Formats: sequence, C-alpha cells, structure tokens
Amino acid sequence: MRVEPAVRPSTRTIVRALVALLAAWLGAVACQGSLSESLEGKACTAAGECLPGYVCERKTNVCVAEGSEAAGAGGQGPVVCDEGETVCSGTCVVLATSKDHCGGCGARCTPPPNGDPTCVNGRCKFTCVDPYEPCGDVCVELEGDSENCGACGNHCPMPANGAPTCIDGTCGVECDAPYTNCDGSCADTANDPDNCGKCGTVCASGKVCNRGTCSNECSGGLTKCGSSCVDVTTSAENCGGCGDACPMPVSGSRVCAGSECSIKCDKGFEACGSGCVSTASNPKHCGECGNVCDAPTNGSATCKEGSCGFSCAEGYASCGGACIDTQTSSAHCGGCDQPCGSGEVCHDGACSTTCPGGRDVCDGSCVDTGTDPAHCGDCATACPAPANGVAACEAGDCVAQCGSGYTECDGACVTLDADAQNCGSCRHACPGVDNGAAVCVAKQCDIACSTGYTDCDGSCVNTTTDASHCGDCKKVCDKGMVCADGGCTVSCPSGTTDCGYACVSLESDPANCGACGKACAGAAGGVPTCMAGTCGIDCLGSTTACSGECLDLQTDVAHCGTCGNACPAPAHSTALCAGGSCGVACDAGYSLCNGACVNTATDDKNCGRCNVPCNGNRHCVAGSCTKP
Repeated sequence: MRVEPAVRPSTRTIVRALVALLAAWLGAVACQGSLSESLEGKACTAAGECLPGYVCERKTNVCVAEGSEAAGAGGQGPVVCDEGETVCSGTCVVLATSKDHCGGCGARCTPPPNGDPTCVNGRCKFTCVDPYEPCGDVCVELEGDSENCGACGNHCPMPANGAPTCIDGTCGVECDAPYTNCDGSCADTANDPDNCGKCGTVCASGKVCNRGTCSNECSGGLTKCGSSCVDVTTSAENCGGCGDACPMPVSGSRVCAGSECSIKCDKGFEACGSGCVSTASNPKHCGECGNVCDAPTNGSATCKEGSCGFSCAEGYASCGGACIDTQTSSAHCGGCDQPCGSGEVCHDGACSTTCPGGRDVCDGSCVDTGTDPAHCGDCATACPAPANGVAACEAGDCVAQCGSGYTECDGACVTLDADAQNCGSCRHACPGVDNGAAVCVAKQCDIACSTGYTDCDGSCVNTTTDASHCGDCKKVCDKGMVCADGGCTVSCPSGTTDCGYACVSLESDPANCGACGKACAGAAGGVPTCMAGTCGIDCLGSTTACSGECLDLQTDVAHCGTCGNACPAPAHSTALCAGGSCGVACDAGYSLCNGACVNTATDDKNCGRCNVPCNGNRHCVAGSCTKP
C-alpha cells in the first residue's frame, strides 16, 4: 500500500500564523499597559473574563489575582460571598459597614485620639470613648478640658501667674507659687497694693506694699515699682527692671533668676524654645523638640507616645498614608490602590471617561467648583485655612468655617465671649475707659481698672484719693475738702500732692503721673501704670507687653513665644501660633509633608501621599506615578 506523504504548510501560511499570534500578544500587552499594575476589584467582562493573571469571582463579578484566597487557594475555587458582600483580602465583607474596608477594599477608618472608628453607609465616622465627647473632628472631655469646658469651644481664660482649670465643666484658676487666688486673679500678697498681706487689703495712695504690709517706703534690697516693693532679680513681673515682665508659657510658669527670664514646665512637659510641650503627644514636637508630624490632605497629624500618626476627617478613609474618598479618587477608585486608567476619572467609586453634569475634572477627580475648597471657583484655586477653623467654599468663593466656640468675623475666626473688639457680635467693640481697659467677659463688655483703682458704675476711680468717691463709690467729700487715704480732710498729708481735691503720689498715680493732670494711656488688653513718674502698661491676663502693645504670645503669629518672633508661612499655607510654637495650616487640598505644603495629586516627590517619589521618567498624575 502506498503511503501518501504528509502535506506540509507553506512558508507563507506559517508566517501568517506567527504574525496573528504576535499581534494578539501585543494587543494583550498594550491593553495591560494602558491599565494599572493591579486589576484587583475591576469588573469582569460580560462573558466573565479577565486579563491574564486574573480570574473572575462570579459572585461579585470582579477580577481577582490568580492564586489569591479570593480566587480559591489550592485550586478549591473562588471565595463565594453572600449577597451584598465583597471579597477583600480573601474575606467576605460588607463595604457599607466594615471599618477596615469602608466603601472599598483596604479603606481603613482612622479615628482621632480617644475615639473608635465606625463605617456608616460606606463613609468613615467615629464615636468617642467614655467620658469623651465629639467636638468637630476630635474627642474631648468636657468635664475637664480647659479648652472645651462644659461645652465645645468654651475656652477658660488663662490668668497671669497661673493656669486655667476645668472641674466638672466649670472654669477655675490654679495659681503658681507663691501667688494667691484672689477672686480669680493670682496675686503676690507680698507686694500687691490691691491685696497686701491678704486678698482685698488695699494700700492707700502714696503707700507701697512692702513684704505684705502697707508702708511709706520699701525696705532694703527691694525696688519700688509703682506701689509695689519687689526684688527685680527674682520678680517675674519686673525682671531686671520695673515693668519688664517675663512671658507666660502654657503648661508651665515663668521664672526670673538673676534678672533673666526662663520657664519652669509642669510635670510631663518639657521646654521647647519659649514654651512647654508634651513630646509624647504634641504633633509639632513629637518625640523631640521641633519634630513636626506630616498631615495628609483631609486629615490631621497625631502624636502618640512620641510617634507620629494621623487621623482622617469624617467621610475619608486611610489608604496607605493618605486620607481618601474612594468614591472620587482616581488613584483609589472603589477601594485602595485601584487606580483608573489614563484619561479616566472616578465617580461614585467607578472609573469613567466623563464627569456627571455640573462637575469639572480637577486633578483626576470630578469636583463641584462651587463647593470644593480645594478647587473653589476653578481647578487652580485652593482656599486658605484660617486659624481656629477650616477652609470652605460657597458659590465658588472661599470662606472660613470656624471651629467650635469661634465665629467668623471678616474672614477671621474669633471668640465672641472674650474678644473686646468683637464682644457678643462681630465688630462690637467695647468702649475704652480712663485708668483702665475694656474687656469682654461672657460676651458682655466690662472694664478692668489699673492697680489702686475701683470700678464705680463703669468708671475707674481711686477711692483713696478721689473726693467724689472717697473711701467708697458713693461717698462725696464736702466742698473745700480733699480725700486722703480714703477719708475726707482739709489738707493733703506729707508725701502727696493736691491735684484738684485729690491727694495723690505723682510717682505712682497713672491719672497724675509726674505732674497733676498728666494721665497715662492704656492699650488694648492692658491698663495704664505709673512708675517713678513714668507711664507704662500693665498687660492683663496672659498677654505680654511688646513695643507698647499687649499681645498674647501663645497665639500671635507676629510674636509667637517671644516678642518679635514671627512665624513663617511656606507656599500654600497660613502661619499659625499655638501654645507659643509656630505651625502652619495648609490650603485646602494640600498635605503637610516635611514642613512644606504640597499637592499630592501632582507632586513628583510626594505622589499620592508624603515621601512617595516618582522615579525615572514617571510623573505624578491624579496621585499616581505615570509614564508620559
């Protein structure tokens, strides 16, 4: 039998087959190259197919990596979940309620200190552990927090020579040694002419308080500063000279030794510059002085036991160091590390080529430029963050959204209960007063009088010398008589001068300083003083005199911690001063990375989150390193 030879394919047929195979392979590679490195969580095709290396998990109709738990370890088949569940890291979860996969796989909820994470309808939220309660994005103890005493934003005022306290939701004062609490003010009864020897003992005009006794002159070694006898080598209010007060730190006390100012920090705090901080919990001095923790966009820096961390604002979840909305982030669309392809955007947790009506594409996300503070009015405008508040956008215009206890007044967040320029309402300035200063207490205007003066129906008078208020506010001397030492008499005693029926000391009376009728001027937050016939200012509360002004060195960005220490503001930020330490608040949409405010959606050195560089010829696009 004759065997026919096998038919051999022609060379042309072989070439055509190889070309077809090569084209199919190149098409698959090209397709893969245009997508992300990970297809985890992407939808399967209508035929239930995925690209090579992935299989379709039919219960959820998403692609999972071959060999993963979701694909079925050991060839056992894919993990099968109940209706409404999704496979995340080989486990069936409900994205609407899982705090570790909130709204998408890997999206972890991060609560603030003293809080527990929750996930509600796929959005991160938090609850506070007992006895803490929520105030904005933080948990506070209203019964004992002097910054939120009894209610969110109720700040207990800081007294001079002491510290504010909050006990059972009520503000109080704890005085530093050797000061005594006299009706809420901390007084040194050894030299205070209004509280000489004990609270309420007032020395008469021309007298001084000398070692707790009203006297005619100061004893040896002490210097007369107004009506006080002090040791200028140790007096924190007159350190090195009369009126040269040392700044007061938070969580510590001011000290004068050898005519030089210093600070003594409370237990658990240490000196960093001119302030006292807890390096165990302060994110601006975490672990050591000056170590500033990074803060992601839509989150806050935290410091726990000296180690930096962060917590995300409500509605945002942690994706590998960034605070993300998985419904809108094109780098984490529908879950962490699930980037959209080139030219795609993320909307409602799914990648798309277009945004829904009324929204614009900004940095790879679909945003409403009428309400988005990171893209307010247009993609390029990021709203600045105010002190004591956050940036907001209304109808395409940047506005300030103030924190608890603060009210927006002309773009600034102020406390209407204590601001003499905005007392009770914006721009309601308390009127000034001679021999004293206007103050705002519990949203009501009041006055603080100079040393030796008394509030008589809204006027500051010296009841030891004023013939119309001699001894008390209602007593008037007969015509032709003068008032000396709080009593009506026919002539002024030795050592005093008759200035229109008032027997005064020209060396210490701020209404007649150096000469009759020469009145000293006060300042905002300070009352006038007279020392050795020279006018000065005695600053109220925790404020300190800087070039004739009374300033709060704990919060003033131009004089932070010490007079003249201006806080710098890097690009895209607002300078802050808190607790006498400088800081910054980044504009909306910017993250604080290594002291700079950067846009992690476009920054090649911090792409997607801090300290993630794009290498080679890759650039940061929508928070992902991408080849051009």
